[in-house]
Amino acid sequence: MVEIKRPTVVSKVQAPPPVVKLRKIEEGSKKGVTIVVYGPTGIGKTSLLRTAFPHYKPEEILFVNIDAGEAVISDMTGILVLDIGASTDLRLMKEMYREIVSKKLGFRLIFVDSISEQESYTLNIITNSRGKAFPTIKEQGDASFKLREYLRLYRSLRDIGIDVVYCAQEKDIDIQNDSTGIISKCVPCVSKKMVVDVCAMVDVIAHMEKDDKSEARWLRLESNDRFMAKKRYPWLDKFEKPSLS
Repeated sequence: MVEIKRPTVVSKVQAPPPVVKLRKIEEGSKKGVTIVVYGPTGIGKTSLLRTAFPHYKPEEILFVNIDAGEAVISDMTGILVLDIGASTDLRLMKEMYREIVSKKLGFRLIFVDSISEQESYTLNIITNSRGKAFPTIKEQGDASFKLREYLRLYRSLRDIGIDVVYCAQEKDIDIQNDSTGIISKCVPCVSKKMVVDVCAMVDVIAHMEKDDKSEARWLRLESNDRFMAKKRYPWLDKFEKPSLS
């Protein structure tokens, strides 16, 4: 007689339902703002930091110096500076983030100058560490991935009331426009795939412009066919004086 064994039915253990946690927005609570300011070299992006003094105390500002002109920041007494530079390990950015979050250092403004150089230096570090003379698509993709990582980290500081400003150089990129076809648009100078990500990550994209005759400067906060801009706040005008406050 052949004994037939029925397969054992294993009952699946259902995962417990997620715990819903609600928080009440307290009166006076502040959420930070994230901004990218981009424009040509020498127009005065780093000098924007001087306009923050009426709104922030010097000890409340952290300047992440990736490739800023030393003369521009030399007279900003009291500001703490994290020097990254071309030869320094960029993992300092991640370690600095941990210090800010864990030790509550009292910063209210983080000013990063600039993400264009940060991506470029990251690309060089990755390429050199792999013993390659020139970066391939793999190295370029890995550098962009690292930049995303740092941007997400520092963007999250707005949830604890810290404002974050990223500076960038400008670059012309051909973009598909539904009505007119391909147009050349001025965007923050990072890799082409990063432009969309950068614009999605922050609250404001401001292009810094200057009148060559009068030397007047302003921030453009609405896109047109030439410059990419973005604002999420209704009280901002299309053109604002170049001031962080």
